[in-house]
Amino acid sequence: MPHILTSEMRRHFHETGALEVEDFFPKKILSEIRQTVADPLPFIERYHKGHDLFRTQELFRRFDMRKDLVQFVSELSQTHIMHLACDQLFDFRLTDGSALLNSPSSFSDLFSLYPLLVAVLVCLEGEGESVKGQPFPSKVGNTTFFYPDTTVDWKHPSLKGRSFFFLAYAPKGATVRFSPTDPHSAQLKRMDYQEGSPIESRTHPLFRL
Repeated sequence: MPHILTSEMRRHFHETGALEVEDFFPKKILSEIRQTVADPLPFIERYHKGHDLFRTQELFRRFDMRKDLVQFVSELSQTHIMHLACDQLFDFRLTDGSALLNSPSSFSDLFSLYPLLVAVLVCLEGEGESVKGQPFPSKVGNTTFFYPDTTVDWKHPSLKGRSFFFLAYAPKGATVRFSPTDPHSAQLKRMDYQEGSPIESRTHPLFRL
């Protein structure tokens, strides 16, 4: 059953910058995604292998473009035309994120698309405490919707032994802004993007709601 965004949920999201929802996705679909990342990898290795999976794997493409998910993000952001910006696997089961980022930073800092509208984190493995100001869901299967400029401590002990799937959406008119902390900027350059180029539907699916 699709989740209904209540006025209370919307208010909580806008006041706190995040909204954690239980069982947003069917357990069967999450089980299929967990199977693809069953074997832990060092953070940086998973990071390189787990970027923009919607381009190469039908399972992730269907997940990222789910009608109920896109509709929920649209209602949260009150935006009716938006792109799928990117997706990314984060695996903290063997190592922390210091191989990529040694200091706290936001997801917006990490990716070369600007602005990002709403980000989504799904907990795939490992339970953890809820940490104020950190957008990572506390339980397996839970999903957090949050503002991508939220600052994250990539070495926080609450992330140890856990893995997540991240995806983000961008408004129509978003552009490429190459980030020095984005190891995937070369992929955008191979798709003929330059600094300041608007993202296109040929590479980032466009939704109209």
